[in-house]
Amino acid sequence: MTSENGQKGAYPLGMVLSVFHRVQVHLEAQWHAQVRAEWRVDPEISFHLAGSARRGAATCGDLDAVLHVHPRSRFGELATLEPLQASTWLAEGVEPLRAADGVVLRFAGGLTADVRIVRDQDCCGGALAFLTGPRRFNRYMAYRLFGDADRAPEIAEIADTERGVLLDALGVWVPPDKRDSYAAEHGF
Repeated sequence: MTSENGQKGAYPLGMVLSVFHRVQVHLEAQWHAQVRAEWRVDPEISFHLAGSARRGAATCGDLDAVLHVHPRSRFGELATLEPLQASTWLAEGVEPLRAADGVVLRFAGGLTADVRIVRDQDCCGGALAFLTGPRRFNRYMAYRLFGDADRAPEIAEIADTERGVLLDALGVWVPPDKRDSYAAEHGF
């Protein structure tokens, strides 16, 4: 599929952010319907933008997001894949596809949203750092943390805040929009 600008898999950032908001609203509506109570923001559930959209890229190949559900959350049992796979998506022309650690939603026009669910009490920072990327930045962090760039996926399992993960790996906070150039400057 091609995007509006004719590039394969290159969707404008504004479109990707709009889809992020749409998924967030859908999740809130589904949980509200399940508990049949007044929806209140649960500080133990958070939905985070990740990937190239979080890095502020002008175009994105897909939408990456992290849904963190802390074990203490009062909605913890409800914060499952079901709201993401609900039949209401099908009525809107969105195809939900099951993934090992979340769900992938395919929207009309080909844009996909990869929503990862993190339930571990402390691993949201590691998952957010890893899923924000980019790949070469993750490889550089893995090299610094583990001495092996091929261990980059293990970053997602680190129990710390995102800032803590980067400080442990690099000794410095690198904002998402600077990570690609930072890795390049360090030979990755």
